[in-house]
Amino acid sequence: MNRRSFLENMTTAGVAASLPFVSTGSLSSAEQPLKVHIFSKHLQFLDYSEMAEMAAEIGFDGVELTVRPKGHVLPENVRTDLPRAVKAVRDQGLKASQVASDINDLQADHSQAVLETLVDQGVEMYRMRYYRYPDAGDLVEPLLSFREKATELSDYNQKAGLCAIYQNHAGTLFGSSMWEIRQMCEGLPTQTIGCQ
Repeated sequence: MNRRSFLENMTTAGVAASLPFVSTGSLSSAEQPLKVHIFSKHLQFLDYSEMAEMAAEIGFDGVELTVRPKGHVLPENVRTDLPRAVKAVRDQGLKASQVASDINDLQADHSQAVLETLVDQGVEMYRMRYYRYPDAGDLVEPLLSFREKATELSDYNQKAGLCAIYQNHAGTLFGSSMWEIRQMCEGLPTQTIGCQ
């Protein structure tokens, strides 16, 4: 394999590994084309309509909207702005089935408004905000707290028809090791909470 082929293959593998949402439906992955959704953070310099037009023009199948502070949709404006963003995406024939959120606790500011608006708009999944360990002290107690918050989210999601997804990410945040996410999600319905 020459250097160019190697780089092309590695780039393709890297892009596939970083995709936020891949849907294969009932067909095997060999029979159905890969569905690729762009992370709206990459188009955040555009308004909703321009972002959706650009995503469609580039050839994406959907958009994962950011619904968080400094996101495409600000949590405090979710009830008015998310419907506008979702409509812009769907008007281009694209899917708007997942958002990247700032939610990791039902009690946090705007969590209820965001979740209720996701349901209203037919958005099925939301990527969670990371949990953070304290700078010092025991790690077991925070892990139990994260598990309790995730269980509350899972219970809410079961009633609402949503699924929370915790992203595994390198570094010192909770979830940089897969065993942590397993501890958090073990025994909870996979339709309500999972890992990405």
